Amino acid sequence: MSAESNLQSKSRILDETDNKGKRGKGTRNSPFSLLSEHTKNANAQTSEKIFKAYYVWPRFPSLSMSGSGCSLTCRHCDHKYLSCMKPVTTSAQLIETARQLEKEGAVGFLLSGGCAKDGTMLNLPNLLDGIKRVKKETNLIVKLHTGFVSREMAKQLVEAGVDVASMEMVGDAQTIKEIFNLDAAPEHYKETFKSLADAGMRHIVPHICVGLHYGELRGEFKALEMLKGVCKPSTLVMIVLRPTPGTDLENLKAPDAEAVAAVVKKAKEIFPGVEISLGCMRPRSGKVGSRISEVGSLLKSDFGGLMSDVENSVVTSHIPLQ
Repeated sequence: MSAESNLQSKSRILDETDNKGKRGKGTRNSPFSLLSEHTKNANAQTSEKIFKAYYVWPRFPSLSMSGSGCSLTCRHCDHKYLSCMKPVTTSAQLIETARQLEKEGAVGFLLSGGCAKDGTMLNLPNLLDGIKRVKKETNLIVKLHTGFVSREMAKQLVEAGVDVASMEMVGDAQTIKEIFNLDAAPEHYKETFKSLADAGMRHIVPHICVGLHYGELRGEFKALEMLKGVCKPSTLVMIVLRPTPGTDLENLKAPDAEAVAAVVKKAKEIFPGVEISLGCMRPRSGKVGSRISEVGSLLKSDFGGLMSDVENSVVTSHIPLQ
């Protein structure tokens, strides 16, 4: 069986399992546990310390709730990534898009977008009713980039039915100010994760950006330490600063694979038993991109496989950490 057909088969397993949970009276299966028996058996033969590398798959597209709008001019982004997302700026547009995605065989979608100057997501309050209807009327998984949220907003997200909440955790105040142009502190990120956990969000997926401070390690270890005790991540995702054409940081040297490996190892020390994943936002081309994608070899990997998962309906590489 080809890798593509293998993934499609496993995506059907995810759909069927999730649909049963949604339409039945029992508890829905965790999106993070929807693996094929083949993958489960393969994992059982390896160390429980698994590192996964994610690759974007079209059945889990990214949508922008703010269109191309963002009140921040982050130096590593400058609105460039919003242009790659389909705009859904009203509840009606979100519902229509979700229905169409389901018809086309999507597993779910990432709801992202631009931020207000205070770090909250633009237009999120206006889409809560739309999210709620999507969850009632479709079987799609909704993953949300939350931005900063209050305790009340966290409760509303849970009530709306958001399946997966994710946000970066940044551990250095200077990085937040200089890269995000945001007047905030690491404690603001920590408080958001606490609010989500206290509200009962089922799946919380913090992202750590390796090399966010001009390609250097600064605050990544502190970010991990700050998360400890605040929430238990369903998955902890490592993304890597990617110098992007048209941004202030386009000529920056990307972090090397050794830096990524160091942060991954630290994460495993702080969060034993929590799945650690290499996210899709990372350098892809050239020697740096190749080395980062092969970071598992630096961690004495000896196992590889395919599966589909909610993190972006993806192909993944499974690598045991020794």
